[in-house]
Amino acid sequence: MVLLSLIGNILVLVILAYYENLKSLTNIFILNLAVSDLLFTVGLPFWACYYIWGWTLGDVACKAVCFIFYTGLYSSIVFLTLMTIQCYMAVVYPLSDWEKGQGLALIPILGWVVSIAVALPAPLYSSVMPDPADASELY
Repeated sequence: MVLLSLIGNILVLVILAYYENLKSLTNIFILNLAVSDLLFTVGLPFWACYYIWGWTLGDVACKAVCFIFYTGLYSSIVFLTLMTIQCYMAVVYPLSDWEKGQGLALIPILGWVVSIAVALPAPLYSSVMPDPADASELY
């Protein structure tokens, strides 16, 4: 799953960079969604290893992986929601040029700010705890 996500999202980024116009709000949302999916995907192998062997990488890596994972998760939700709102606006107001407004360029930035702000508590409240099954750490 991780390999397919990496290949697919990197391919989306390459196609957007070489062949598409990034002046369209739709393309900007797709670009940001691909980046957020890559962030989410990067955290998955660490979580899988954690559930198999326990956390062995230390407290700083725990907080970093937790932040990256949750930032990717929440930003994916935010950008999918923004794309849904954009589709709604395109259907309800098909002849308007609301997409060309200057203030709309800040929407993706606001999406990242919201995603990072919502993901910040996760690393603040996460820490590595000793495994209670391992008696050598208790003494």
